[in-house]
Amino acid sequence: MNNYGYTWRIIIIIFSMLYPFLCLLLAGYSKSLSSYWSTPVEPIFIIANLLVSYYFFETKNWKIPAVLLMLVTAFNNILYPDIHNVFAVCFFLASFISLFNSKRYIVIKLLYLIGAIIMTMDLLVGEIICIISIGLYHTFKLNKLNKLIAMKKSAVISNTEDKIDSNKMESFTCTICNESIFGIANDPEPVKLEGKCCTSCLFKIIIPKAIKNIGIKR
Repeated sequence: MNNYGYTWRIIIIIFSMLYPFLCLLLAGYSKSLSSYWSTPVEPIFIIANLLVSYYFFETKNWKIPAVLLMLVTAFNNILYPDIHNVFAVCFFLASFISLFNSKRYIVIKLLYLIGAIIMTMDLLVGEIICIISIGLYHTFKLNKLNKLIAMKKSAVISNTEDKIDSNKMESFTCTICNESIFGIANDPEPVKLEGKCCTSCLFKIIIPKAIKNIGIKR
């Protein structure tokens, strides 16, 4: 991922988490985010939803929330209140499913559940908490992807001992290729949960698999 790709993605995430507060600041408290439709901050609401929908389309397991968010935006709560509310509920349910498909970020999942519960008492506050939860989830995923790609790009596999720290070298059997190796041992996750892998398998198999699992298009 180049700097441009990372930058525009992180800008969308940050904007999606900040726009509810912009609405509050510029238009005051309302019963829900959709209620800002008929206010001067309506363009912020529409732009945020469209940008987030595009981002979701580019992310594995988030295409259904992307479609639902576009439908929430297309059918506003003034002209189509019932249809709008149905799509809004479906969006948060689909986001819940996509969020919980990941085995990581338990705290963020709990935060989302708390937001969903608060929606029954204060819809706006609950929506904001859920949106922040989704934003944090995608921020962590994006940063992880960026680090993996940076690691892959900066990797130089060398067979010469003078380019390798001898203190980090050891004898082991690579759990991926089953070859006997004397070199640097690496973590084989997510391909294997146990054992060690060689540097060659790390960059040919482990890192590409990890990037694919994160599910963000480069």
